[in-house]
Amino acid sequence: MLLALRLSLVSLILVLVSFSPFSSVFEKSGTLISKVSQRTVFSLVQRAKEEISFFGGLHDLWVDNAGLSAEIMRLRGENARLQEAEQENALLREQLGVAASATELIAARVVGLASEQGNLVLVLDKGENDGVAVGSLVVLGNYLVGEVAEVEIGRSLVMLLSDSRFSVAALDQSSPSRSGGVVSGSFGTKLRMGMILPEEHIEAGDTVVSSGLDGRVPHGLVLGRITRVISSDNAILKEAELELLFTPSKLEEVFIRKSGN
Repeated sequence: MLLALRLSLVSLILVLVSFSPFSSVFEKSGTLISKVSQRTVFSLVQRAKEEISFFGGLHDLWVDNAGLSAEIMRLRGENARLQEAEQENALLREQLGVAASATELIAARVVGLASEQGNLVLVLDKGENDGVAVGSLVVLGNYLVGEVAEVEIGRSLVMLLSDSRFSVAALDQSSPSRSGGVVSGSFGTKLRMGMILPEEHIEAGDTVVSSGLDGRVPHGLVLGRITRVISSDNAILKEAELELLFTPSKLEEVFIRKSGN
């Protein structure tokens, strides 16, 4: 009975509200709230789309930059390779200008340094398979570097001009009398020119070249420059100290003259 009464009162209130002037206000308020909610949701959705598009663009930009960085690294590597090849080609062109023909030369890269009996020895990447033989001369431009002392299948060892075991007939290119003598290694980067007659005129700063008189080293290869003349009243012959005009430890590529050339 009490429940029925309560239901009747609720029904009456709803009927009154439906005829009340506030009912339209409630309806309008509901409509307004609904429209505001729709606009808010639409705005949020649009903003979310814009942010998704923005971050998507950042991802695409990152991918593009990563691709460009990889391409830049590749191009730098290619540029370094081309520069190295151009340097080698320039050296070869210079060397061919000195040599009689290209068939006389074997280009070789210095791949190591070794020590034998206190002397520095170059290790080259060319050997017996490339036509290198013991006794072949090693040059760089018009400079005599040394002589092949040992040959293996794929490499060779070079006894440098400064080696104490090496000697070559020489002459003072700068001297009016073209004073002759014998140049031998003196360990390290020094050379010594001996067997110079007392009357021969030589002095510091003169350039010494091979004379070709020993029949082993051709005429005209640069050996070094005189730094000091050694002589005394009691000495029968004069001597001179020379310096190399290249640094053995900085050599990267040299050329081997085939035996007989």
